[in-house]
Amino acid sequence: MNTFWISLIIVFFAIMWLVNLIINKDEEQEERPRLLVKLWLVPLLSLLIFFPILAGTAIYYSVVKGTSSLFPNFLHFAGEGSILTTSVWILIALLLCEFVLHPVIYGVGQYIFGPGSSRFLQFATILIDACFIYLIMVLMPGVKIQGFFTAFIISLCLFTLNVVIEDGTALFKKIRRKG
Repeated sequence: MNTFWISLIIVFFAIMWLVNLIINKDEEQEERPRLLVKLWLVPLLSLLIFFPILAGTAIYYSVVKGTSSLFPNFLHFAGEGSILTTSVWILIALLLCEFVLHPVIYGVGQYIFGPGSSRFLQFATILIDACFIYLIMVLMPGVKIQGFFTAFIISLCLFTLNVVIEDGTALFKKIRRKG
């Protein structure tokens, strides 16, 4: 459980550092925010980013715990702390993949294979996500994963959930515009 708290502290301070960089980045500003303003602004903005990460960790925790209890031969955790820590790092890795690697894969793939290759590129992103999930689960203490196939299934389920959420959001917006 200590690893979980250390992970959360590392993530929170990393977010605070990035928010501080963003605030200081604007070079055209004549006057930068004063130190007293930054003392309350940076932690507040960091918390606004940090709470969705905690909510996603809680959701992912329940999914992983359910999966490990349904399929104990494929995925086994030593305790609650290892599930929470694994959930935090997998969520962060998948967020980085979503905002850094996936756009690069789609851009390079469409340049090489043409615009009609979206299904192939979706499969490539699922494989890359599975690689990150497998790597994190192998490196985390207290986590036993059967093999790459288990990470691939988790990645496929997360991709399916993402498609359902995106299509549901698009359908909701379409219905809202009509009504």
